[in-house]
Amino acid sequence: MKPYAAILPLLIAAAGSLTAQERSGVSRVSPRALTAQAVNFPAPADTLYSAGPVSLSATATSGLSVSFASTTSSVCTVTGTSVTLLRLGTCTITASQPGNGTYAAATPVSQSFNVNGMIGTALRNGNLAAVASDARGAVFVLDFYNGILKLTSTGTFSLVTRIGTSSYRYLAADLSGNFYVSGGGSYQVSRISASGVSTIIAGNGLAGFSGDGGPATSARLNNPAAIAVDASGNVYIADTENSRIRRVASDGTISTVAGNGVPGNSGDGSAATAASLAYPQGVAVDTSGNLYIADYGNGSIRMVSATGIISTLASGINTPGVTIDADGNIWVSGGTIRKIGPSGQVSIAAGGGSSEVDGIPATSAGWNGSNTLAVDATGNLYIAVPYTGSLREVKPLAETIVFPPPPDRNFTNASITIIATSASGRAVTLSSDSDTVCSVAGNVLTLLATGICTLTATLPGNATYTTAQSVHQSFAISPGPQSITATAPTGTTVRREPVAVVATASSGLPVSMVSTTPSVCNVTTSAIPLIGLGSCPINTLACPLFPATFLITPVSAGTCTLTATQ
Repeated sequence: MKPYAAILPLLIAAAGSLTAQERSGVSRVSPRALTAQAVNFPAPADTLYSAGPVSLSATATSGLSVSFASTTSSVCTVTGTSVTLLRLGTCTITASQPGNGTYAAATPVSQSFNVNGMIGTALRNGNLAAVASDARGAVFVLDFYNGILKLTSTGTFSLVTRIGTSSYRYLAADLSGNFYVSGGGSYQVSRISASGVSTIIAGNGLAGFSGDGGPATSARLNNPAAIAVDASGNVYIADTENSRIRRVASDGTISTVAGNGVPGNSGDGSAATAASLAYPQGVAVDTSGNLYIADYGNGSIRMVSATGIISTLASGINTPGVTIDADGNIWVSGGTIRKIGPSGQVSIAAGGGSSEVDGIPATSAGWNGSNTLAVDATGNLYIAVPYTGSLREVKPLAETIVFPPPPDRNFTNASITIIATSASGRAVTLSSDSDTVCSVAGNVLTLLATGICTLTATLPGNATYTTAQSVHQSFAISPGPQSITATAPTGTTVRREPVAVVATASSGLPVSMVSTTPSVCNVTTSAIPLIGLGSCPINTLACPLFPATFLITPVSAGTCTLTATQ
């Protein structure tokens, strides 16, 4: 009889608990629902860039470990639980827990904090009226008497164009080298070329409201304030007393893009042209065509989307000016400078204090109001304070290197760690100025010879810190101690065949020998001839080559004593 064999199929439905059901010879494993978990991630506090790395802490209700990632890599990066600060701005960190076979993935939690800088004064001449930046981050100022100045890479200002004595109060710049000015009771907006040619682009010089749909130069404006220019060359004007935002298209026609002309606060969620504004003074536009309005009378920041729908981003902010940076942060002016991050969080970036001195945290500084702001390509903030005719800046901090002089030392083959740090905690670069005496890789020093070793510590600047002054340090390297080990030859008879003796130095350097008893034994280049009876002391001298094996030739009967010295 053939043996009986039965095959039972096994269907594994999913990983999980073993709730088994047998049916038709099949064993089924039913999945088990994973347990939910949540991440608890408290928001880190705002910090100064100079405070260095920020430590993160988050927990999951499951007890599983939480991981962190930065969603603002231009401002900060994360390694483990440590955040490295790269520049001023808003740092956003996301905490996540992916789950396992028991717990489902937790909903990620994001938290943001501000990386703040110090306050300084970029320009104080008593004539400053406004500041603006173009889409590339170049910064310009409007000077009542001298014209339009540009901030250079060295921190000084150069004249771009003269416009004569003016009462303009607002400035904008496009990427073609043109500037736009308004204010001062002219009821007009002018474009000024880099060569200084001024052309009126909006307003007929009479106060009022008229002209939508026709030439902007025939229209009436009423106390025009801030100006913004988009990538297509459209010019936006805060028509303050008309409670509207007007747009001058590239073909020169004017229209209303926000505000119905009736002061008030209404219309969110609907067409911006049907909404009420209250004496807007500031306007800005981003690269996507979204419009930002400093709705001064309502104490709010309104946004008009590229599709024309208006909404309120922040309220309770009595601000005359607004600008936006490349990271999507919205900056609003006044006695206190506030920043609205991409996710809508509002924070104080500068001002709010009472001190007008430089070199203090920007949030401790104070001034008598500001109307216009600018942000450069690296995220540094510039604040025009017309009351004092000065331009304040939230600027890079002064960087310093701490590099104590290394002590003089004896020569050694062992590697030496050199310590050099910076005030910011950023890594310092070390280099050797004495390549034949010492070399350095990272912070590890290798000695090559005796002499003077000179090292230089350097640290370049970044968006938040200036380039540190290089530090040079020198120290002396003297000959190091060493010992010699030699094998003592056994007794022998006088013969012509040599006896081998090996001598080595602890330094690894080679040894050479000389005989101090030539009547008993001799040492030539590599041999000691034995001459007669007696003791044969041998002296050895270290040479910078390699350990040597010496041959001793007996000359006469006696004791041959070899002495090695270094």
